[in-house]
Amino acid sequence: MMKYRLYLSVLLAVFAAALSDISAQYRIVGFEGTDTVDLGIAEQRGGKFVLPKNIAKYTKIELVAVSQTYADTERHLRQLQKAYLDKSRELISTEITYITDHLDFATLYYSPIYTDYLVSWLSGYVYLTKSTVELQQRVTADAIGTIARLMMQDNGKIAQKVAKDLAFFTIAYQYFAATREIIDYMQKTDKDFINKHEDLRYVIDKYLVNTPKHAAHKIVGLDSERLTNCLIIFFDSGSRRSTDEVDKIIDKYSSLQQKGLRVISIASDTDLEQYNEFAKRLPWADKLCDQYGINGENFVNYGVFGTPAIFLTDKEGNIIRAGSDLDKVIQ
Repeated sequence: MMKYRLYLSVLLAVFAAALSDISAQYRIVGFEGTDTVDLGIAEQRGGKFVLPKNIAKYTKIELVAVSQTYADTERHLRQLQKAYLDKSRELISTEITYITDHLDFATLYYSPIYTDYLVSWLSGYVYLTKSTVELQQRVTADAIGTIARLMMQDNGKIAQKVAKDLAFFTIAYQYFAATREIIDYMQKTDKDFINKHEDLRYVIDKYLVNTPKHAAHKIVGLDSERLTNCLIIFFDSGSRRSTDEVDKIIDKYSSLQQKGLRVISIASDTDLEQYNEFAKRLPWADKLCDQYGINGENFVNYGVFGTPAIFLTDKEGNIIRAGSDLDKVIQ
């Protein structure tokens, strides 16, 4: 309880200083996992906050000013939801333009309507596009455009949070191409984006599981083009999550050889000295590193935007399974 009171006192001081010119009322939002819960209104009376009684069980809360900005956000959500229910392409398009060009995501993110807003936003594209390809292209362009706007407005932290959540939502909607582009864009602006958000491993796994079952792409840097009965791992020697999977392969290497599997490793390292030191541990012959990171040709050809990524091919050279966990890929 002492920890909670200290956190709350600091939080109230910060928000009171930042928002006192906006309103004397604040909506309190509590957090349960990834869900936000509206806990009611806190009022500032005589320089003191009067808090609702039901917030004691929450270890983390945020305050959102009940300001015109928040009121506008709620109003636009209602308009977007009504346009969706009415299947009005014109109104949906107008509201989505407002989202991408003007919506205050800093206010939205700390509000209880954040999730509803994302759902309503992504649902609207069904009525604006005529094909799955066009839909994913439009979602991708709008999502990345919005993230770029937030970054230009010096809202980097909010941009990262919104990008992460858009990755989750687009994978849930099975907009796999959009998911990959969003994360790829974020990785280019911050190479540690995935490492900072470990829960994105779920997104990577989901994407890999849905990898089309087709012939394995030629691997640049290998002498042989035939990729039959191969275990291909894309990894980063500076990532514990990656090296854990590499260690599994090292431990199982003898049994993998007995099964007739050829191991191929492709590193995203850009520091050649670091990679060479790590590569000494790898007992197989086919180990590659072009120092271009996730922008390397092999990473691009295999659609890999996060490590580890593991592919298994059959005797015909077709990819039959993919994922980020070795045990699940070779089960």
